[in-house]
Amino acid sequence: MSKVKGRSISKVEGGAANKTGRSITKKVKGRIVFSKKVNNQVKPVAGAFLQLWDLDVIENDFLNSGYTNENGEFEIEYDPKKGSRWNDTPDLVLRFLDREYGYDKLGQPISNWFVVQSFHAGDNITADIFDFGELQVAFWGYEDKEDLNGVNFTPRVAIIDGKAPQAQRSGRTNEQIRTGLKHFLSHRKDTLISKFSDTHPTNPEIEEDYPPNNTRKLKEEARSDDFISYMTLNGFNPCMFKKGAEPDTFYVDFKWNGLEIDERHFAPNTTANFKLQNDKLQLESIALQKRLGGETSAHALYRDSKLYTSTDAEWERVKRIFRCNYFAFGEVASHLSETHLNVEQYIVPLRRNLLHNPIARLLLPHFYGTVDVNLAANDILLSTNGLVQKCSALTENSVKKLCRDTFGTLNWYNWKPRQPLLKGHNFAHISLLYWDVLNAYVSGFVKDNLPMIKKHWSEIRRMSEELVFNSLPYLELPGDQFLYDLSEANTKDNPHPYINGKFSAISPVTQRDIPDNEDIKNIIQFCCYLLYQATFKHSWLNDLQYEMGGEVEFATLGITDDISNLRIDASTVVPPDQALEHPFITYILNYTEYGYIMRNEDDDMNPTLMKHLVGRNADFKKLGYDIRSIRSCINI
Repeated sequence: MSKVKGRSISKVEGGAANKTGRSITKKVKGRIVFSKKVNNQVKPVAGAFLQLWDLDVIENDFLNSGYTNENGEFEIEYDPKKGSRWNDTPDLVLRFLDREYGYDKLGQPISNWFVVQSFHAGDNITADIFDFGELQVAFWGYEDKEDLNGVNFTPRVAIIDGKAPQAQRSGRTNEQIRTGLKHFLSHRKDTLISKFSDTHPTNPEIEEDYPPNNTRKLKEEARSDDFISYMTLNGFNPCMFKKGAEPDTFYVDFKWNGLEIDERHFAPNTTANFKLQNDKLQLESIALQKRLGGETSAHALYRDSKLYTSTDAEWERVKRIFRCNYFAFGEVASHLSETHLNVEQYIVPLRRNLLHNPIARLLLPHFYGTVDVNLAANDILLSTNGLVQKCSALTENSVKKLCRDTFGTLNWYNWKPRQPLLKGHNFAHISLLYWDVLNAYVSGFVKDNLPMIKKHWSEIRRMSEELVFNSLPYLELPGDQFLYDLSEANTKDNPHPYINGKFSAISPVTQRDIPDNEDIKNIIQFCCYLLYQATFKHSWLNDLQYEMGGEVEFATLGITDDISNLRIDASTVVPPDQALEHPFITYILNYTEYGYIMRNEDDDMNPTLMKHLVGRNADFKKLGYDIRSIRSCINI
């Protein structure tokens, strides 16, 4: 058994006949199953497209094609004479194919087929019926549950020989190399100096190697109270505000309760309190809550909170502590968990099951490269020496817990973007506008393709079953009832099936092979949610990282000392080895500019989606947003 990847194959179908017009047929049969069991059971590959070939030294002969049934079984008839140009008896090879979806230069849909795996029956097959038996395919399998050193603490795709089942586009790879090379030499030089010399580059010297980010351009304005209000509303990590005890008061909190922290970093709980007045969100105070006795375990006790205001000498330093928490939780809970890893848990069951349903054409182009970039994140972000564990207080255990807890609050069901708090809440206004675009686009697609969507609805049902089965447990967060808007909340009122001793965080899309009206509404909502996360939400989070992480003394993933103590030198609380990483990594993530809806570099974006965006372009412009900045997928 051998694998063949990436080779384009034309889809050819049809029967065979001899010169007299009478078919001379033989047959192959067998069953295709996934190589990895699901719940200790063999799972068939339903609807797989197969081609039968005669393998020859000079030129291979196509014999016939067919599909597997619901149980993964197949029977393909063929005429052995079609493979007799170079020898008398065929050397049979069965190919299992998959496809990527694209559009030609006229905007018409096309399918680009490629071989996933080949199975050689042997040479000179003479049997009237050849039985391949049960064939296992390594096709978008689930990774085994995490081991002690694993990173598979959320549902992940199986990695085989160190590779994801889908690599990046060559254009994206070249763009990232080009971007990285711009500053690699200076980064490497500073790293070596910092490692082998007592003379370390200062924070401003590190930053000068990179283009000015927004906080460096704004200078003191970026340190203002108003900027804290702005960044919580519209920054890299747009926050969900909670309602305060008094009317028109709100707060944002970042809490380390239940999280193990390392012994190197300072990580207190922070709560920023705001008042909405005259359509302006004003920062009033920040509460700081430190661990008792420097305890690092997840079960640490906390001191009473201490409240700081602009009249306190420690005010500027306390705001910096809040900004670091904002950045750390934004990177791990929002960026990594809510977009990258969240979308991957949907990609796997979609790729495994949607082999004919038109919903695959709607969604899959927006997932290209995601599992590969997530594989890279295992080392860059999640490993012991990765950015998160190196530069923040989070340990391996607490990264896992924070991600898993975040997953317990995520669900496509009944989700929609938050309502704006005020006129200047641009992230919320733009999100709702984009959500309208997606609903119009997806509803139109479903309407135009409804007969085929219904015909292959069993694929949606199988996908939904796998998605829910592999979902992490539902987590009802204490304090959710205080959210000013529940639009994005995964409430207990949503369907949470009880499976494998847990209530699933994710709701089923359907439980039927024949959809009713509610199922059709569900699939529209499901697709809008995934497209929003994979395109706009990720674009916003990813592309604003450098605007905050490009200045070391504005916000980093962590600091090493309690700078609310005025005796601490606030310029030295980010060690050089960590200070070097923030601008470099965030710059690459921000400036690798490949894979955008409107650029359509790979001819895989639906022209109808682009037309919908262009049709609302004036509305986006009024909000100060450029539709050309929406990435087509999570590939960086």
